[in-house]
Amino acid sequence: MSPLRLPLARVIVASAVLVLGACATRPGPVAVRPPDDVNLPATSPTAPTTVPAAALGFVERSGGQLVADGGPWRFVGYNLPCANPFVMQEGEFDHYLDVVKADSGANAVRMWFFQTNGGPGNWEPFDRALGAIRRSGLRIVATLTDQWNGGCDGGSGAEKTIDWYQGGYRSPDAGHSLSYRDFAVEVAQRYADNPDIAMWQLVNEAQANTVDPSGQVRCDNEAGKRALRAFADDVTGAIKAVDANHLVNLGTIGGNQCGMAGSEAFKYVHDGAVDLCEYHDYGAAAASMPGGADQLAQRLRDCAGLAHGAKPIFVGEAGIQGNVKSDGGPASCDPWPTCSPDPITPESLTQRATFFRAKIRAALDAGASGYLLWVKSPFYSAGSDRYAIGDGDPTEAALKDALAAVKG
Repeated sequence: MSPLRLPLARVIVASAVLVLGACATRPGPVAVRPPDDVNLPATSPTAPTTVPAAALGFVERSGGQLVADGGPWRFVGYNLPCANPFVMQEGEFDHYLDVVKADSGANAVRMWFFQTNGGPGNWEPFDRALGAIRRSGLRIVATLTDQWNGGCDGGSGAEKTIDWYQGGYRSPDAGHSLSYRDFAVEVAQRYADNPDIAMWQLVNEAQANTVDPSGQVRCDNEAGKRALRAFADDVTGAIKAVDANHLVNLGTIGGNQCGMAGSEAFKYVHDGAVDLCEYHDYGAAAASMPGGADQLAQRLRDCAGLAHGAKPIFVGEAGIQGNVKSDGGPASCDPWPTCSPDPITPESLTQRATFFRAKIRAALDAGASGYLLWVKSPFYSAGSDRYAIGDGDPTEAALKDALAAVKG
């Protein structure tokens, strides 16, 4: 989530999830469902109902689109962030995947393969999660670290700054034994032959701000774009040296964040070694296709117009508050994560689903390769995070219908 739409990024919220090792930036764990007075059905964890899925082919890119298994590949699904998938029991995670596939038509989930959650010396959490993904027949976007330090991953300070992108990633962050670069290479090498991974994503919401001597966060967009490009080119090259099978995405909000502001900077960063562009859609609920400067319509054009050829673009996060109004308000979430105190009702959830239906269709019709919603997880609830999507929420049907319509 973005500091442009929330108070400076992912504010750390103390909760029981921190004890579980799940996500220190989110309250939990509680059931993902609307408040009791909304009275929508919820499911409960049971033994997995999936059967082993046939092996998938690797996702590749052909110009501005993704291809897999002999044809174009579009994806929709959810974010399951932080350590959420790694602290679930095996049956619980299988059940979660069953639900998002059956009720939402999801064929992909974005998960955070951070050093905090597993890796060299502790591969079991990643291996177990990928086993469940294989049984489900879904694919994942595997994100390797977070812009926002001290929450779901290690690091010092509130966020990664330009110094980290200029070379700090080659040294271990606070709380980690390996440098980010070494960790990313080790993970990519271990899972190089796993086609259930659609792509590696280097960072969640990369941006390259500068912190001045007074502690103020400032932006030199020119220096930031060069730092992001050099970082992305270096780590992408290192990953592809040990893993020739997977695509690599930098991982950005895609708006006017430092190093990305303006089409020239966005194109410069993405015209290098990475394979895809990304955009996060928040704060414009009523706009099916956000059309302002540095918004989705512009980024679709930017990614299609790269100097060395078009690349695919996907919406990696899209969030609308469950208590959204018919005019799309409130546009901001303040205070995060409880946002507006207005109640969540069946009518507001239906309104959210209507907005999402229009957004997903508009993005996919305009050429986006995928669309992932924030957030559906048993550690997030509508009472603690207004973006949470519960079982039985009408947004599930909107997601399912959108992908079906694109498939024809």
